Amino acid sequence: MLRLRGDSAILESSVRSTVNQNISNPYKAARVSSRRGLSSASAPAVSYGVITVCRDSTATIRRTIDSVLRQAVLPGEYVFVDGGSQDGTVAIIESAIAEAARRSLPTRCTLIHQHNKGITQAWNIGLGTVTTDIVCILNSDDWYDPDTAERMIARFVRDPRAAIVLGSGRYLQGAYDTTPRICAPRPFFALPFAMTVIHPACFVRRGVYSQIGPFDERYQIAADYDFVYRCHRAGVRFVRAPEVMVNVQRGGFSETNRALGWQEVAEIGRRHARWPILAGAGALARQLFKR
Repeated sequence: MLRLRGDSAILESSVRSTVNQNISNPYKAARVSSRRGLSSASAPAVSYGVITVCRDSTATIRRTIDSVLRQAVLPGEYVFVDGGSQDGTVAIIESAIAEAARRSLPTRCTLIHQHNKGITQAWNIGLGTVTTDIVCILNSDDWYDPDTAERMIARFVRDPRAAIVLGSGRYLQGAYDTTPRICAPRPFFALPFAMTVIHPACFVRRGVYSQIGPFDERYQIAADYDFVYRCHRAGVRFVRAPEVMVNVQRGGFSETNRALGWQEVAEIGRRHARWPILAGAGALARQLFKR
């Protein structure tokens, strides 16, 4: 079904059932069995939705989609926001949505055409569409392990007061990188210097965005850093999970636009830090060590 909202065209497909979740498998990943009372045949204790923002992502987006739609516990919603792709990205998404519908998966899939007004605005468009309890943002070149959702939901069930669950990330040069770097969330005392969490491994209750506000569209690289900093200052309850929750492909937008990223992080740090001089020192260190 195609419907219009504002200047964004939306392709929506609602699908039901859980038979045969593995749409395709372009990379090897272990199958998992359901644990802790969660299964693909029963509704999870909390619902979750995924937002993927993309533009000209034909090389990687199918891997991203497959990692979501082959979860041990499937999402209630999957929202794609395309920023004006000129390659075959939209065709891949439409094919995956149609295939999910044919397989009667219990995931409502929505494709929104954004007309390329930036990553941060695209995130906010996705946030305005998702209605599930938990919101997950997965980049179009990143992917989940098969049991990421199951483990994430278990964390929220174990601690009902948790507002944000922070997982670890596996950083790779590609899907077959044999020497990945594992990054865990760092203590928040380091926030004046740098982003301390892995954004694709940051799972947020939807109500937090109502409390804190959406992403600040002034920032194109470090809007996630600003959001996490605002949450920390507001006393939002974070829960750290030691497990690797996401695979992050190196060389994304932030890595190829480091100068702008350094500028934004420095500005955000000065705005939020108790002692702005720390943010200035962090900015100098990042430029010195090219981080």
